Formats: sequence, structure tokens, C-alpha cells
Amino acid sequence: MLARFLKSISYCEYINVVLVTFANLFYMLKYFLSTLSLFALPMASAFAQSQIINGGSGHAVALCGKGQIFAWGLNKSNSLCLADEGADSIVAVPSLVNTGNITFTQVNGGSGDHSVALSCWGTVYCWGANDNGQCGEAPSKYSSGKMPIPVPKGETEGYNLDGTVGGDYLGNVKMVAATSGASLALLNDGCCVYWGGTDKRLPGNAFVENTETPKYIVDENGDRLKNIIFVAGGDNGIMLIVGDSKDAKVGTLYSMGTYNGRGGDGNSKSCYPAPVEIGDGSGTKSSGEYLTNVKTCAYSDAGAMAVDADGQVYAWGNNGWWGVCGLTSMYPASSITYAEKVTSGEQKERTGEAFLTNVIQVIGGNGSATALAKDGSVLYWGSNTGAKKGGTSGGVIPNSDYATTQNTTMVGPVFANYCAGEHGNEKETRIDDAVAIGGGDLFGFVIDKAGDYYVWGTTEVPGGMGNAGTLGTGNVAEISTCLKKIEMPCETQDRYPEADLRGPRYKCPGSRDTLDCGFEPYYGTIFSNGVKMALC
Repeated sequence: MLARFLKSISYCEYINVVLVTFANLFYMLKYFLSTLSLFALPMASAFAQSQIINGGSGHAVALCGKGQIFAWGLNKSNSLCLADEGADSIVAVPSLVNTGNITFTQVNGGSGDHSVALSCWGTVYCWGANDNGQCGEAPSKYSSGKMPIPVPKGETEGYNLDGTVGGDYLGNVKMVAATSGASLALLNDGCCVYWGGTDKRLPGNAFVENTETPKYIVDENGDRLKNIIFVAGGDNGIMLIVGDSKDAKVGTLYSMGTYNGRGGDGNSKSCYPAPVEIGDGSGTKSSGEYLTNVKTCAYSDAGAMAVDADGQVYAWGNNGWWGVCGLTSMYPASSITYAEKVTSGEQKERTGEAFLTNVIQVIGGNGSATALAKDGSVLYWGSNTGAKKGGTSGGVIPNSDYATTQNTTMVGPVFANYCAGEHGNEKETRIDDAVAIGGGDLFGFVIDKAGDYYVWGTTEVPGGMGNAGTLGTGNVAEISTCLKKIEMPCETQDRYPEADLRGPRYKCPGSRDTLDCGFEPYYGTIFSNGVKMALC
């Protein structure tokens, strides 16, 4: 039977859902005639479909359903790329980025004051700060104008802006990411390039050299790192998931730069990629095993996190400040230098497990981390110093029960809540319908099943730069200890696509069917005549 999306996931991509019969998914206990519906929940994967809403230090960006990009916050170095706003102005509501007729499939606000975006033709554009060449031009020649600029090809083959081979620009890209001082592009051939470099204002060394045009990421022998399926950037750090092939779904986690999960092997080696090592439970000694079977990863400003195919979360970094692995009673060391499992905190009441599980996406903030679980819940762990007026570091716990708590180190990850009045609830209510998360330094976002965007955090910009309207609610100065809706002036992307698998379908007792939805980076919930049958 042919089934198709009722609404497309992306402006750039239309996907048919195909129903095929193999033998695998579920038993039918009796004959039935029914209409099946499949609702898809996104997994974090190498396809980077989480690159919809996020932010840097003082600005935020969001991708809408027709490929437009909206931005808000502090327009430092024209990081918002708006046609009618001057540099260093503050814009407190989502405003249309001046992209002309270019449409995009991904956008990443990095960890500083520039953004990088992937067009529907696989070419890459940048705007904002360029002090390291992170927008693909020499700083002396760069004008942070009010239009995104295409990134030159550098060492790569070269493409035209329409995605055809033979031009002068970086193309054939499937994912983009950014650090504070560099941009990154994962190519369809499984290699990764960077341009820009180490931000000298921050500790650590992520790159062998700074460059104004794309260069391949190489190992200590000068060979290109291959079969990369995912890339993430932090302040001065990079993580890359390396699979058995360029089309693999999971792989071994490699790192470069600060908080590399390799025991702190110093600047001489940190600028080359090497595998992250699993700790022995103490956080300060290696077990001798590499972190494998990883499907996604993320940085905070003071640590890093990774999720494996079983939904377990590993983390490492500055533990004394914000409890990078959850409970500091389990991990008392002030610095976790190898990957350790994150404790479950409040999730334990649902799972009974000592460590976080069933996680499909993780993001980092200035001194915090947030995880999205398969059941639609969102869990936060880390600092709460941003919840105080004038707080310019750490983060904000998105749960008002912890409004006066300094951090979550005594309780571990806590559930995030919608504010009172949201979703028709009179009281603050636990989130149970999230399908994607994103964030910046001191603020975070949730996308729900309806495709609406929600925000929590503070509008303060780290470094004492004042309030900048980064929550996007219209208020220049605001602190929100729960999630409130952002009014987006566009049709948002469908993060919860629905497919009707039409009958009639007659099944014999004991027989099996497999429903192949055709969009593998998603979990699905199967309903028969409105009754939930399976989560797959």
C-alpha cells in the first residue's frame, strides 16, 4: 500500500512512506480490518534534522517550513543578518534573515557570534563574526554585511551555488556545525572540513592551524578522517562520530580540542582527532575502552555529552561547577576527564534505572545539558545561576520547583515543565510531547508535536554584556524558569509527521508484518482504529 506524508518534514525534502511486507514487527492475534496511522518521533541522527532552532552566545536562529531563517537577540557583528538593523542592536522577536531567494535545510548558531547554514542545494552560507575567518573570508577583507555569504570551496572539489559540480563554492554537504571561532561541514563522502580556527579568547586548542577557506580534518599522520556520520562543535572543541561506512547509523566518538574525554592529553595532541575513552567509574581514570555505538553528541561550554544507540548518555567536563554527569555524590571529582554515564535523577521514578536511558537527543548550554527522551519528556541538569537577576553564566533550570536551587548536583537531571497557561493547563505541567530540543548559552528550546516552539532561560548574555532579548518573546530582559511559547511569524517545520497506512489489510493469526516507513531516523507509534498498538 502507498502512504504519503500529510505534511512534509522539510521544504527541501519530500518523502514517501512505503508499506512493505516482511516478517518482523508485531503479531496479529486475530483477523482484522482497520486503518493504521503512524506518527513519527525524530531520532537525533547523522541527518541532523535537529538543526532547526538553536543559538550561540547572544543570538538565536530558527528554520521555518518554507526554508526561511529567522533570528533574534544581540546583533553583534551583524550576527542576525537583518536588512534593517544596525550592528549591536537588540531584536527581541524572531525576524526574517535577509537570505534573498535562498532556502535552507539546516541552520546552526554556533557557540559565539556567527551562524552557518546549509542551503537546499547542499551549499553553505555564513554570516556574523569573522575574526578567525569562520565565515570563509580573510578578516581584513570581510564585511559583515546584511546578506549571508557563500563559503568558498577551499580544498574540496567545488560546486556552483545551485549544487552542480564545477564551481568555486563548498558543496555536496549534508550537515553543518560551528564552534566559537570556526565552522564545519560534513560532506556526503564522509569527510569533514573546517574553516576559521581556535578562538584565542578561550582555553584550549582545537585546530592545527587557522584557515580562511575549508580544509579537511586530518589525523596525526595527515590522512583525512573518513566515514564521519555526525559532527558537533563547542567553544573550542569538536566531536565527530566515525562509523564503519559513511552511511552508518552509529560509530565511535572522536574528539578534538577542549573537554575531549581523552584524559586531558594536552594541546600537542588535542588538535588531532582521537577516540573518546570510557571511564572506570571514577571519572579520572580510563577503562581502556573507546566510546562506541554512539548516535549523537553535543557540547556545553564546560563539558561534552554523547548518546549511544541504547539511549544511554555519557558526559565529561567541569564537574565541580555544574555536575556534568548528574549526581556529584556518585562522581565527586571536580573534573571528569573520561566519559561516564549520566545519573538518572528524576527519570528514575519512571524507569527504575540508576542512569539516564531512552534518550534520543542531547544539547549543551553554558553550564548545563538537556536531554530529550523517547517518551517526549525533557530532562535538564546543571547550573541555575542564570535564574537570579543579573546572572550571566551557568543556566536556568526549566522547572519552577527548583527556582532557588543553585544547581542540580544533589538531585541529578530534573524534568522540564511547561509554564502555567501553556497547552491549556492551569498549572505548570511536565513536558511529555517534545519531539526536538535546541539551545544557546543561557537559553533552550523545545519543539512539540504540534510544531510549536517553546523557550526557557534568561536573556542575559555571558560576559556581562547585558540583556539581549534572546528568548524571542518580545522582552529584552526576562528570566523564565519554565517553558513558554514563542510566536513564530512563519509556518514551522513539521517535526511530527503523520502517515496514513490505508487498508483493508487482512491478517491471519500468528502472522507478522513490517511497516517500513521509509524515514529511518524516526521512531514510530502504531495506532489501530485509534488504539495504540506499538512503539517502534
